Amino acid sequence: MKKNHYLKSFLFGAILLLSKGANGQLPDLNCVKTNVQAGYAQILTNYPNPNTFSYDGSSNYIDDGGSDMFDSGNYLNTDLATEFDYTSGVVLSSTNFGPNGSYFTLELPGLFCLGADMDGVIDFYISGNNGADGDGFVVSYDFQITFGSQTYDVYTKKIYDSSDPSINHMFLVPSGSGITHTFATDSDDDFDQLSGLTNTSRMYYLLFSSQNSSLITDSEMENVAAAFLELAENNGASITTSLASAYCPGSPISVDYQLCSLTPLAGNVFTLELSDELGSFSNPTILASVTSQTPSTLAGNLPAIATSSSSYRVRVVASSPLTEGIPSKEFKIKETPYFAPVDVCIGSDTLLIETNDNTLSWYISAIASSPFEVTNELLLENISSSTSYYTSFATMTMQTFTGLNIADFAVVEHDGYSGDDRGGIAITPDYLYVVGDNNTVRMDANDLSGLTSLPIRDGIFSDLTTGSLYNFYNTTTDTGIEDDGIPFTVDAIKEMDENLEYTGNTILLSQPITIDYYVYNGMFAGSGFLIFYEYNSLEWYHISLADGIITNIGTNQTPDLYGSENWADWGFATIDSGDTLVYYREAGTEDIISFNVNTGVTAIVNSFTNINDMSSITYSPWSSRMYFHHESESEFISLTEEVAGYIGGSHVGSFIANESACRSEVEIIAIDCTSGLDELNTVDFSLFPNPTNDKINIDLSSNIGNYELLIYDLSGRVVYSVKTDALNQIIDVTNYLPGYYLVKIRNKELEKTGAFVKN
Repeated sequence: MKKNHYLKSFLFGAILLLSKGANGQLPDLNCVKTNVQAGYAQILTNYPNPNTFSYDGSSNYIDDGGSDMFDSGNYLNTDLATEFDYTSGVVLSSTNFGPNGSYFTLELPGLFCLGADMDGVIDFYISGNNGADGDGFVVSYDFQITFGSQTYDVYTKKIYDSSDPSINHMFLVPSGSGITHTFATDSDDDFDQLSGLTNTSRMYYLLFSSQNSSLITDSEMENVAAAFLELAENNGASITTSLASAYCPGSPISVDYQLCSLTPLAGNVFTLELSDELGSFSNPTILASVTSQTPSTLAGNLPAIATSSSSYRVRVVASSPLTEGIPSKEFKIKETPYFAPVDVCIGSDTLLIETNDNTLSWYISAIASSPFEVTNELLLENISSSTSYYTSFATMTMQTFTGLNIADFAVVEHDGYSGDDRGGIAITPDYLYVVGDNNTVRMDANDLSGLTSLPIRDGIFSDLTTGSLYNFYNTTTDTGIEDDGIPFTVDAIKEMDENLEYTGNTILLSQPITIDYYVYNGMFAGSGFLIFYEYNSLEWYHISLADGIITNIGTNQTPDLYGSENWADWGFATIDSGDTLVYYREAGTEDIISFNVNTGVTAIVNSFTNINDMSSITYSPWSSRMYFHHESESEFISLTEEVAGYIGGSHVGSFIANESACRSEVEIIAIDCTSGLDELNTVDFSLFPNPTNDKINIDLSSNIGNYELLIYDLSGRVVYSVKTDALNQIIDVTNYLPGYYLVKIRNKELEKTGAFVKN
């Protein structure tokens, strides 16, 4: 049944005053463009479930946008020119906006933005067709907002509750121009017009969307306008450098930046600040600074010891006048092993053990191409001089999958972030990715928290050794499979970062693969390889992720795949004793099975009572879990929408070096223990229990007289100290934060070091 329309339009009388402001002069369009490009994600946080629509038209419109958002819409028009081109981030001089007119457009994930300087334009309007097809509601909410000394009239049009993603227009123009706002009340019609612009020199237009056609409230619209103007008229520094998505602790970081209307005074200092792991600048870390009145490159190093998190940001702050710049996009600082400097007597041995008993790769230098050992305990014998080793976390490669533990499971509902089910799944050590109709949703692999909407990647899979993410790609059309549909020729796999943005690493395939049918194909992720089944040709392919070499492994075996709403089913694969085994949901049953590609033999991994339409599964060798997606009710959950989750599993594998892992330095300090320090050869101390929850016992092997005992945390801060001559100490550590602690015992003649872990 079609829903009735209604129309609401009025001018919001209250003026919203913002803490930051412009100086009364409109900012340069290039500055607006750069600022919005740098900080647009802040705008999308002001309403729930932002929809990352796609720009799938040609140069001047959006064709569908994903999930039938448009039927060819978002055309730009003035009374001087119609359906003119987007500029993709370039400010163009153009008579589309008058003899001295200029404009830019930004096609950002979830936000389309136009900024224009106008010279004699009378009308500006949006045209085209929407996917709502007359369903849902059309409303308007017009209001005023003041930023500094400049007041803007804001005109909005909202199309929602149509079962397609919502469509929201927002125009912002300086107040007092006598503008008329008219728009189509048919939800299928994208028409939205401002008239009477003759005396208006500046206009902004935003297009944004919510998933599942949900309404963006009036107060949320006000917040969107405020967030946009915070960026558009920010006179601080905006970072122009494209930062990486992840860094190792201690890595160099360098940014270039530009200023808009800010004119620094003599003696001004630009400072590069790093947020905390939550993205807050309430207590920033200073990475670099320079005394200057003009922008210059700021380069520094990230902290050598940092909490691993994906929410770090940087910004540039000016001191005179004090002006906070626009924070960068979020990036990750990766986790690395940590060892305090180790003091060892010359000629003695030492055993290096990572505190959480992780297996590590050990290198002789920071740039060594391969490790000399992969182990969780490294024994260094007969140490002759001070030196440094380098270490990183090793990774598990899966050789054999051995089963599931259905008592260990968890699920989460993700419909608000993905927009209905689709098919497609990938796992990394940190994140689970599930492809939906509107977006790919990312969540924390450990506890399924932190759901985030990302672009659709219909050819997604991961390397079950390194955790690297890839997408099926065609280099001729320069598109992923989600952009070009079926049939599709894959001639490359393209690496993606944690945000599903392409890294630039393209692995060309040794032969192209043509996908001719839109369902029942198979994507099976493995350790260092992908097994792909093409339904139309019945071909099986082994794709090496190291070099893109494809090996045809047969056409005689046909899997009974369940069938997803996407072009393939997703599973995982192992190679055991020369046989290729793939694991997937079997059609017509409630079973996860193994299928031997070489022999055609199937075996049930686990029978369930109700797993609904589970046709996307994968396995994590890092957490020993099978991850899955299904729609609606199952034996794991009832009365819900779209579900992602995991079931405990087991496997056999081996640890190998992960060349993409971060390395940390382990400093070995060799001490001459024969120069009047005989006690150093005879005294030792033990720490137990280790790890501990509440108390740590410290026992000396012999009496050394008066000494000082100190306990340090990872930051180097002394958290406990005492001077004593006791052979035994019991210290309460109940209130210590979990982590690694260094213990030192020293007097004027000796110093000994140990460590313990607080759980």
